Amino acid sequence: MKTAIKIVTTVLLAFLAGGAAKTPKPPPEITPIHITGNKFFHENGTQFFLKGIAYQRQVPGHQHSGFAEIPKGYVDSLAHPELCLPDIELLQQLHVNTIRVYQVDPDQSHHECMSALAEAGIYVLVDLSAPNSAINRAHPSWHTELLGRYKAVVDNLHTYNNLLGFIAGNEVVTGTHDSGAAPFVRAAVRDTRRYMRQQGYRPVPIGYASNDDEATRIPSLQYFTRASESSSAIDTDNDGDRGITDFYGINMFEWCGYSTFATSGFRARTVEFASSPVPVFLSEFGCTSVRPRPFTETEALYGVEMAQVWSGGVAYELFENANHHGVAEEVPNGAVHKLGEFDVLSQRYRMAAPRGQSEEDVRKALHRAPPPPPPLQSTTWAASAELPPTPSEEKCRCVGEMLSCWPQRAIDPFASPELSVEKRALYDKVCSEVDCGKVEADGSRGQYGELSGCAPEVRLAWAMSKQARKGRGGAGDLSESDVCTISGGIFESKVSPSPDCSNLVGDLFAERSLVETSAVGELSQPKLQAPVHFSQPPTLGKKRTGNWTHFDPWESKAVKTKFSWWSLALLFVG
Repeated sequence: MKTAIKIVTTVLLAFLAGGAAKTPKPPPEITPIHITGNKFFHENGTQFFLKGIAYQRQVPGHQHSGFAEIPKGYVDSLAHPELCLPDIELLQQLHVNTIRVYQVDPDQSHHECMSALAEAGIYVLVDLSAPNSAINRAHPSWHTELLGRYKAVVDNLHTYNNLLGFIAGNEVVTGTHDSGAAPFVRAAVRDTRRYMRQQGYRPVPIGYASNDDEATRIPSLQYFTRASESSSAIDTDNDGDRGITDFYGINMFEWCGYSTFATSGFRARTVEFASSPVPVFLSEFGCTSVRPRPFTETEALYGVEMAQVWSGGVAYELFENANHHGVAEEVPNGAVHKLGEFDVLSQRYRMAAPRGQSEEDVRKALHRAPPPPPPLQSTTWAASAELPPTPSEEKCRCVGEMLSCWPQRAIDPFASPELSVEKRALYDKVCSEVDCGKVEADGSRGQYGELSGCAPEVRLAWAMSKQARKGRGGAGDLSESDVCTISGGIFESKVSPSPDCSNLVGDLFAERSLVETSAVGELSQPKLQAPVHFSQPPTLGKKRTGNWTHFDPWESKAVKTKFSWWSLALLFVG
């Protein structure tokens, strides 16, 4: 009898076990990735390597979709479950554990897509900028509009455990000529991280994605990942934050076809980046000079030598666009067609098995020799150690209330906060006649006017209002409103500012030059003043030309002003 009962029990347990096996277990809750030293780690102490791909649907395929973000110049794939859910199946077929998303709309919910990605075990890197809201390398500034955008993205996404990190800038510096834009990116890192602390959010890592320019490659790495302890003006709020990044990416396309670790340049880059104090990874890779791409660089990237230094990489990219780097493409009916390189990349990622280090070993290494100091200014690196101050939304609001002469306002609610070509020409003309030091910023000299953190439109209105005040009573006994109108502005009568605004702003049009603060230990003399102009990133034949993720509305446009120069001349007669 006991034997019979035992047999029945065994059969029943086997049946239940079989039934349980057929029921999929809920996925384990994904845990945040954290940083120790220069490595990413899971909560259990195992090292995390990115096996990633750039992920962004393209506007041409969705122009008539009615998506709310289309007028802003991009498709937010993570805001539309009808897009992201089928795409997640593709991502799983690619064996990726990370996606990089270049733009998200902070006004929309990303809960369903982020949750589905978490269930699939996929982490997300998010760029904080957008096509119409980014640090402009030609005329860099860190202002209230950009800070507001960055805060909004953080508010929208900070709760998700599979949020790997934020990227504060993508190839803002492309060479020596625009390296003076770097301080504005570090200010963005500082203020975004400070905002997360103030709000009590999880300290999501913030980094930068650089280009692969030979002259600035190493100074850029050093500038964004190291800061002198004695630098005086970086920590303006005395909270210890000097704006260095938590991680550093490089968009690198040196390995083409069936190259090798030695001949591709990967060995040289590995030696150069070995001393990085923060995690480094390829934020874009995938040279297209040989098609179909064999993606043989992954063998080196996740091999013994590179895995000691690099934390993996992000292949460029999932969807085909004008750059022709996609491994899949959207077809007219909304479906997705896999291209030949899809299976190649999938196989490479499936086979990649990097050997990581233990978190304890990395922690012990932190007590060894300190990293080299940050770069000095030189003929190839113009960035000052002094960072722009945190933009004051309250002060800039007060300034806006006190100004009387404004440029023509944009009707488009999604217009860029940056100045158009015409308004930039107007600003340059006005500031050639009046002292605009109070609203100007120079990242090469480390000089930032008191109002340089206000939005570009407010700074232009300040310059025009100052010009109108200066020009009144001139030729023809012009009034302030006359001068404003002649210069192409709109005059708005203003009431007396509130006492709070008067105390906060002080003398709005006081003649002041740029204020320079001194930093010790990071600057060499003489200070280099970099020319301010825009040029295309260098193309080495191995990298794609152009990048739709960058915001460069000034490229290849003639500067044509729409106001009368001879009329402006009347303002300054006498």
